[in-house]
Amino acid sequence: MCVSPPEHLSIHHSKLVQSAETIVLAVAIGEEPLDPSNKATVAKALEGMEYLKRSTSPRANAAISSFLERPRAKFRVIKSIKGNADAEIVLVNGYLRDGLSTEAHPRKNKERHHDFNGHTSGKFWHRQITRQGNDTDCRMWPQFDLRKQYLLFPDREHYRSYEEVKHEGDKWLNAVTQLVGNPGLKAGLTVTVKDWLSMVEGVFIGTVVEASGPVLSVDHILHGTFDDKWWYLPQNAPSGMSGNWPFWGERRDNSLGEQFLVISYDPEPPTTVYRTATVLKADGSGVFDFKDVFNESNAEVIGNPFQRLADLKEMFQ
Repeated sequence: MCVSPPEHLSIHHSKLVQSAETIVLAVAIGEEPLDPSNKATVAKALEGMEYLKRSTSPRANAAISSFLERPRAKFRVIKSIKGNADAEIVLVNGYLRDGLSTEAHPRKNKERHHDFNGHTSGKFWHRQITRQGNDTDCRMWPQFDLRKQYLLFPDREHYRSYEEVKHEGDKWLNAVTQLVGNPGLKAGLTVTVKDWLSMVEGVFIGTVVEASGPVLSVDHILHGTFDDKWWYLPQNAPSGMSGNWPFWGERRDNSLGEQFLVISYDPEPPTTVYRTATVLKADGSGVFDFKDVFNESNAEVIGNPFQRLADLKEMFQ
């Protein structure tokens, strides 16, 4: 189990673009085994497997041989965004997908089957949810679909190094291209406060009507679709996540009547809302502080991070 993923997997995308030697738009065309005579390729593939490399047991040697013999994903380069690449490349840590379907495994695999609506979704920009995550060994072993197109960072293992790109207007492709052309930019995507909020599934103002849960009444929908009541499940929430509900696991009857702004990133059942929603509490003057969530976003937000309820309502009239 990867308890603490290495920092390089989640550095800001501006640093990812700056550090990458090669960035390509490429289509998956098949598989090809690694060249065992290429020492650099073999060393790259075996990174993090010191426990196997140190072992002299036949089982360890067999495991290494089997691992190296497994064919890797092969791509035809459509366009070099940064650096120079061969017409065809083999991704040392990449594989063609093993046939698991979104329908059979909706929770586990749904991100790897789409492009976040051309990467316009707040899930990708605000919540750091990407097509591929790290494996239990803290490395990236991305899977790809044959004949689909991807924006690849072949020399950089990162959560955003293997995103699917379906068209030239894709926001992730445009953001990376901008940063290659102008490395001084703070981010590849700049948005207003309204744009930032419009990128999510929905936003509403709610009031705590049941302290146990807690349960909120949906008082005013800024945009999106919600039922009359919405609840947040404290047992599902990891500690330390910025923007979390402020009293996980506690029953606080004095919370009744408190007002919150809920930013929902995904139209899923409440059992998964802990990773796809942010809850902000209004201060005594009815002002919501977006500073932390804006800072955590991969998009640069232009505008006042302190927003009054009246201003938010007017913004979405």
